[in-house]
Order: sequence, then C-alpha cells, then structure tokens
Amino acid sequence: MTASDATQTAGTNHTRLAPRWWAWPVAVFVLSRLVDALMIVVAARHQIALDGSIADYRTTSPTPAAPGYLGVATNWDAQWYWTIAQHGYPASLPMRGNLVWLNEWAFAPLYPLTVRGLMAVTGAGFAVTATVLTLVLSLLAVVLVHKLVAETAGPFPARATTLLLCTSMAAPVLQIAYTEGPALALVAAALLLLRRRRYGWTALTVLALGLTRHVVAPFLVVLAVHAVLRRRREGRWDPRALATVVAGALTTAAWPVVAAVATGRATAFTDTQRAWRHHPATTGPFGLYSAFYEQSGVTGALAVALVSLVILWLVLRRDSPSWGPEVRAWAAAYPTYLLAVAPAATSLVRLMLLGFPLFWVLPQRQPTPAAQKVTVAVLALLGIALQWYWIRHFLVVGPASERFAMP
Repeated sequence: MTASDATQTAGTNHTRLAPRWWAWPVAVFVLSRLVDALMIVVAARHQIALDGSIADYRTTSPTPAAPGYLGVATNWDAQWYWTIAQHGYPASLPMRGNLVWLNEWAFAPLYPLTVRGLMAVTGAGFAVTATVLTLVLSLLAVVLVHKLVAETAGPFPARATTLLLCTSMAAPVLQIAYTEGPALALVAAALLLLRRRRYGWTALTVLALGLTRHVVAPFLVVLAVHAVLRRRREGRWDPRALATVVAGALTTAAWPVVAAVATGRATAFTDTQRAWRHHPATTGPFGLYSAFYEQSGVTGALAVALVSLVILWLVLRRDSPSWGPEVRAWAAAYPTYLLAVAPAATSLVRLMLLGFPLFWVLPQRQPTPAAQKVTVAVLALLGIALQWYWIRHFLVVGPASERFAMP
C-alpha cells in the first residue's frame, strides 16, 4: 500500500460523481438480468422432475419436469433456504455413521429469515419472495460497487467493473434464491462506510454480512489494513478502528457459537461444514490445495499457490487501478481465503463473484483506452456465452447423465 493509498482512507474528499451516475449500473443490471431470465426460461425445459428421489439433493418443494423460471430459480441451495424459512434450524444434527451430515446449520440465517418475514407480511410464497428479494438487493449491490470503484479508481473502471460483474459466468445467481447478491451489497456497503470512517455503521454492516454469508474472516484483513494505515498516517491507534476489528472478530465467531448452543454440540458448525467436504463433489480440508494435491501431489498444490500469487500481484502492482487500500485488501484477501478454505467444487465460480475488484484487472495506464474498451466488450460477450453454459449445466438439474456440476 502506498502513501497515496493511505490518504484515501480519510473519507472526507470523494470523487464527485456525475449527475445520474447510477443510470449505468442500473441499465447494465436490468438488461443483463433480462437476458439471463430468458436463458433460464429456455433452459428450464431440460430440467427433470425433482421429487426427493435424488440422493443428497435437498427437495423442500417438489417440482415437475420443465418447471419454468421459478422452479429453476429455487434449485440447489435455495431448497435449504426454503426449509429454513418454513421450519427454522434443527435442534439435533443428522448423522451418517459417525459423521454429521448435510443440514441447515451450514447456512447463515439473515436471508432465509428475512424471506420468512416478508412471506408473512405479503402472503407471497417462498419462490416469489426470495427471488424478488435477491433481485432487489443485487441491484443495490451493483449500484454500490459502481459507486465504490468510481470513487477510488474512476468512472471508466467503475463502468467496466459493473459490466463485467453483471455479464460474468455465474452472474445469473444475482436473480435466483441465493445470497451472493445480498452479500455483495453488504461487502460494498461495508467498504464504503469504512472509507468514510463510519465505524459504528461498518460494524453493524459486517455483522449483517456475517449473518448472510460466512465471509467475515477475510474481511478482517480489510479492517486490520485500515486500522494499521490510520496508525501510520496519524501516529496513533484509533480506538474506533480497533473496536471495529474486534467487532468483526466477534462476528466471525457468532454463528458457530449459536449453532453450538442450539444443538448442544460444540463443533456443530464446523462438523456441518465438513459434511459438504465428505460429499462426492468435494474433497479434502484445504479447498483447491487439497484437491490439486490429491490429483498431482506437491506440483498441484504449488499450482494453486501460484494462482494466489498472481492475484496478489494484480492487486499490489504499482500500475494497478487506484482502488484504495480497503478495496485492494479485499481483492487480495477474499480470493486467497477462498482458494484455501472453500470446497473444491464448481461452486467456486459463483463464490468468486464477491471478489468483484478482480473484474477490473487492466493497468491504469496501459493498454490504450480504445484497447481497454475493446477488451471489456469482448470479455462481456464471452461472459454472456458462459452464462448459458452455467445455467444449462450448473443451475438446471438435468438427467443423471448430465448432473456433473452444481452452481
């Protein structure tokens, strides 16, 4: 982090955005969601009936073959959220032999319980309520990402980031009953608040993030970087910044403690997380490091480490976009954390959405602006093509011969 980066943490002077700056992220989001909605409707014709007969696939609400948009938008993890919205969390953990097996405690509570509350107020069903909630919060997320990047790196990187985010392979998740959109909104909001030194609101936002997805651990790096840079710049520790770090650490521990108390098993949360690693789609305790080590030994693990080093280089190089220290810390910490702890599964494509700064990795000075625009356009078109593949082969549950991946 450079001295110029540190000065950006002051939070008093922000890049002035043009009037109606929000029009670009809103337009990009709406158009890309319409394209993905059409893809989902077409791909839904290939989905099989889901009646609970598929081993280890949670079916809270059975659907017929070719169930239409909402049937596909509530596949996979959405079924777990549906169970939580209807019945809450179990008081005891399901077992398979001596192992804790797949159960609701793997999923944070804020999203499904918010859906539950909205269902009670509106009288609408889970499928409509959850997908609309995700859509609204995902729109907020894209607008906040645009604002954050515009304030740090400038208007063109902000437009490029939001375009590549909305057209990336797993971006259809921003309109289905999943939590990537809500979590992305909270990450962007927390970064904006932290840059403005609104520490109380930052702590509350980080708490909401921890109750939405289990990603506060890498955000602790962001909080720590901010506190250290304030110490270097001002010559003293800011107790509010340090308190925010402590609040983030407590948030990381909050859900495992709740799970332990509710089930009477101290390791309920970690045992539940481990259940997904025993699932045939995943392997090993250390994410991609374990998977590649099992496949290729030390060479495989070193290949994953090399990917982590490349990410760090993209974030820390001198000619990278002037994101500011908080955004750069998140861009480095989150993907590195993900490679080390996430299950080695195709869901990594979806999980990487929260690493939104990496959607803009071109240098600030090179290549030329014209080349940058062409590059962004090509990547956006490629992303749309990959979205069809993600919807058709990841999101849609096809016949047994096709069920080789999950979103």
